[in-house]
Amino acid sequence: AVRFSFIERDKVIETPMFDAVQARLQELYAHHRVIRPPNIAIVGPSGIGKTHAIDDFMSRKRPRRSHTTGRLKVPALHVEYPPLPNNRWFAATLAKGLGYHLPLPRRESDIFDLLLGLLESAGTRLLITEEVNQLEDWPRQHLREFYGLTRWLSNQTQIPMALSGTEQVLDLINGDVQLSRRFDRLELAPWRLDQNFAGFISAYVRTVPLR
Repeated sequence: AVRFSFIERDKVIETPMFDAVQARLQELYAHHRVIRPPNIAIVGPSGIGKTHAIDDFMSRKRPRRSHTTGRLKVPALHVEYPPLPNNRWFAATLAKGLGYHLPLPRRESDIFDLLLGLLESAGTRLLITEEVNQLEDWPRQHLREFYGLTRWLSNQTQIPMALSGTEQVLDLINGDVQLSRRFDRLELAPWRLDQNFAGFISAYVRTVPLR
């Protein structure tokens, strides 16, 4: 029963793709605040391991309360883009991740000021947003708002950003000249029958308590 329970749980197996994602995220996290911070788009087919690598990275950057002020510190903010075209939903997701659970202000300008204040108070150094590919099916108006919000957050906070999703994320970024210049690409290719894949299988088998 113990072996079956272990087999069913998630496991961290370091692979070249896994290491590449984590190394790039750590580089962004450790970067100094500059006028034009570096950003990354992590793209690959569904199920290739993007979320697995990001979750493991986030497990070492958990929110914590300051012992002196009691304020919530969020070194890295990890959110998922909403499945429906609603930008207030995304703003509420950001605010909730920063410890704000009250209703958002009605005016958009007040929402933006609130997010800036929360990010500064939380000491956030990296913003990771997953499932950005869902924007591909949104109306053009919401896509323009996404472009504007992403540029604005980058300019105002000087915090590096990571966008993650399927290959459609690259099409979205390439649709805006400024974003295409601001975001590097980290493309994760499917496994091939090579030495890296053999190494992954060997490492996986070693973690499973088989007889």
